[in-house]
Amino acid sequence: MSIICKCGCENSDNAQFCSVCGQPIEHNSQPIYQQAVPQQPVYSTVNNNVQIQGEQPISILGWIGYFILFGIPIVNIITYIVILCSSKNKTLKNLIIAQIILGVLLVIPVMAAIVVPSFIGYMEKAGALALFF
Repeated sequence: MSIICKCGCENSDNAQFCSVCGQPIEHNSQPIYQQAVPQQPVYSTVNNNVQIQGEQPISILGWIGYFILFGIPIVNIITYIVILCSSKNKTLKNLIIAQIILGVLLVIPVMAAIVVPSFIGYMEKAGALALFF
């Protein structure tokens, strides 16, 4: 049985140095010529149904109830505050934050479309618009 050096040359079993490159030969319990078989990496499957600990899924009737509450003008503000302050359900909190952002983005242009023409009409009647034009 021969031992293969790091350079790839075969040497005798009792050789201390490689006969070609002169490097010291290590006599291990596992000869150098036996390469370890690389193990195949283990991949885990992605579980898309992961729940945050302590978070219960909301049922269909629960979602319907929330949307009814969100549609009642004063009750929706109270519901938003209660859920944002006390609920541990991240999905529900994100829904409320998105509704608040969309509400603000939609209310400002609608209010501007109502207030600006009304203000201009008032200024025309008062005769103050002649000062600007």
